[in-house]
Amino acid sequence: GRQHEGTPYKYYDEVIMMNLTWFSDSVVFSQEIKMKAPTAVVNGTITYMVCTDEMCLPSDEINFSIPVTASR
Repeated sequence: GRQHEGTPYKYYDEVIMMNLTWFSDSVVFSQEIKMKAPTAVVNGTITYMVCTDEMCLPSDEINFSIPVTASR
């Protein structure tokens, strides 16, 4: 399943009218996958935004492609 290491903070932002979740300092996300072959490539997109106490930079996306090998 999906997991993360880090403490999530959740709040409703009145300016952008959305529920937001943020992590202070750092976070590690992990995802268990079932392999149908001994090797595969995992593709995805990460959308993120960086903020300080006073402002946020525009959100950005990073596409990734990670080769994986099944563990025994």
